[in-house]
Amino acid sequence: MSASTDQIAASVHDLVNDEGFLGTAHNSHLHQISDLLKSLPSADADRVLSKLSSSDLNKWAGEVNGGGVLGAQGLSQGEKKDLFNLFASDLDGTQLARVSSSFGDRNDVISLGQSVARYATPEAKVQYIQQLAGQTTANTTDHQVGLLSQTSFYSNAQAVAVGNVLASLKGNAQAIDKAVGSLNEPQLQAVVQAAENQTSTHNTGDQGPSLIQTDAKPLQSILSAVATSNDAATKGRVFEAGVKGLTDIQDTNQPLTPNVGAAGDAKLVQQGLTDILNSDTRGVTDRLNTKDASGHALATYLKQVVTDDPSANNGIIGGQIAQLQGAGTGMTAKQFIGTPLQDQSGPPYYRNAENLGYYSGAVQAAIRSRTSDAKTQGDIVNNIFNTAVSVAIAPELLSPVGKIGVAAFGGVTSEVVRETVNSIAAGNTKLQSAFSELALPRDPGSPDRYRGAADPFYQAAEEKVQVDNL
Repeated sequence: MSASTDQIAASVHDLVNDEGFLGTAHNSHLHQISDLLKSLPSADADRVLSKLSSSDLNKWAGEVNGGGVLGAQGLSQGEKKDLFNLFASDLDGTQLARVSSSFGDRNDVISLGQSVARYATPEAKVQYIQQLAGQTTANTTDHQVGLLSQTSFYSNAQAVAVGNVLASLKGNAQAIDKAVGSLNEPQLQAVVQAAENQTSTHNTGDQGPSLIQTDAKPLQSILSAVATSNDAATKGRVFEAGVKGLTDIQDTNQPLTPNVGAAGDAKLVQQGLTDILNSDTRGVTDRLNTKDASGHALATYLKQVVTDDPSANNGIIGGQIAQLQGAGTGMTAKQFIGTPLQDQSGPPYYRNAENLGYYSGAVQAAIRSRTSDAKTQGDIVNNIFNTAVSVAIAPELLSPVGKIGVAAFGGVTSEVVRETVNSIAAGNTKLQSAFSELALPRDPGSPDRYRGAADPFYQAAEEKVQVDNL
């Protein structure tokens, strides 16, 4: 007859509390406990852990990390990692969080989180994030002193662990929404900050500045994972938090304390933010317009896009504008921006036009931050709107009831773009006027852009974002 979980829990309790002669039984007992857990189904292993007291877990963790010889030593690094992997495979999120608290050491908390990210079930991962959420905002700076140097980590260990697990949920929209939803704003920002991996290292006797470093790959992974959510509100929250992370990284590169990797890391964050915005351009832009009417987050992101691709050749901005013009909806651009919100009391509210203006204002702020030269501005506008024209009539975005040609969709053709760009370069058309001419639709063959009921909504949003991001 096999032992019950109560009996096994009692055995584990006895083993972690039995010192043996001068503590020499520690290592043997640790291996016995691991063997006991390995022999159990996951559900039973979880029950055993749940029956252990916090004191038992703390004693166990202390012995795992214990020093000594002749049997008094703890587990090797490889053996400890195997134990963490076993925990991640067998335990639910509540027990995983208890284990994390018991070990406590920064490196152990992060290592266990990596095991959870790799081996735990989606349900356990979400529970784990929910359990650790409240621990992510304390101790955001950790100093580790080496033989000849001191390194400061500007991150909370639990926040690092939560970020790794959150990134591992990529493709599981429901789990991502639950996990992000369990984090309040300070907690979400702490997770983003931790994923920047900012450190400073000062060598003993060195009179120069500390070495500042970041590594934004974890943050990019989090952003790309959130892009697979189906909820625009979730994406919008994380987008705003990610932009703050982008600003943090940019600010680490100062003349007296340079961070030589800042530009590359900022680009990684931009790519993650682009994943979010491209996954639902209309929905995310609408959420940003609701939560951040000044457009600061969007403008900051777009400034980085322009910095990484000064000529706008890669099509990011043009593709997003096409989406905001209604590409893929089966409507023409005029129909799309001219459709008011439904079920609204009072006068019609043209939200689609407002969102397009909101985005256009942010793009212009980004372009102006890069250059004031009219010809260079014109070249950027040319690439943006030629992309928008091509995306609007891309096969995968065609109307299900028939092909919408470029002229029929928005009335803006490559010829119209070229004429407007030439006018910018010649100094005859200002950037803001050019955007109105090209972002807003026109009837096929008409020399004039749309000036219907939705136009004031576009213009007001565009103007506000530009003014607020000078």
